[in-house]
Amino acid sequence: MFDRVAERTGIAALFDDAAAQYAEAMATGERPLDTVGVPLTTLASGTVTGPRPPDLVREALAEIAAENGPAVARRMMIAMATGGTLMVTGLPAMADGAVSAHDKLVAAQEAQVQVDAAYAASEATRAATALVPDEDRPYEAAALLKLVQEPAGSKLAWSNQATGASGVVSIGAAETSKGDGARNTAVTCRTVIREYSHGAVSRGGVGTICREHEVWYDLS
Repeated sequence: MFDRVAERTGIAALFDDAAAQYAEAMATGERPLDTVGVPLTTLASGTVTGPRPPDLVREALAEIAAENGPAVARRMMIAMATGGTLMVTGLPAMADGAVSAHDKLVAAQEAQVQVDAAYAASEATRAATALVPDEDRPYEAAALLKLVQEPAGSKLAWSNQATGASGVVSIGAAETSKGDGARNTAVTCRTVIREYSHGAVSRGGVGTICREHEVWYDLS
């Protein structure tokens, strides 16, 4: 299921120690970073959930509108939103391409159900398996914001007095893509070494932050 979502969203595989490869992969992908990551400023303000996977049904509707006209897509959207059964044979000006348009929408709806189920399962376990718990992530993000312009090897400690947790983030070298991919926008990525401690619990891991249009996103 993850492979399907990754293919649909254009999310590249994470590289533990290759920010340059990651930057290039993100630059040549079809999705802007705001659809796959959370801005560090947003994380630092307390919002820790990321964007949902793309809406396959709306994508299909856009394709149907391009192929058969916006009126057809609008009627399909209304029928879908109201829970009614769509009878494409009853739509005017649908002699050509009506069946294929309807089949495309049905297929997208079925795929959307699978994506939504996978997303719900992922969200249900995300907080329990995250390297840094949600309540502590804003403090880590605030520390990272102070490091984004610092040289490689720079590190900063953070702590959350409310939970008693603390950690250290270390920043890697900045690698910038050529910006000549489908996005046509340069993307700069930096590897992050993350350390977390809370009482007897101590763990670490590797993350990635990337900048697009002057905004840094957490892609960990």
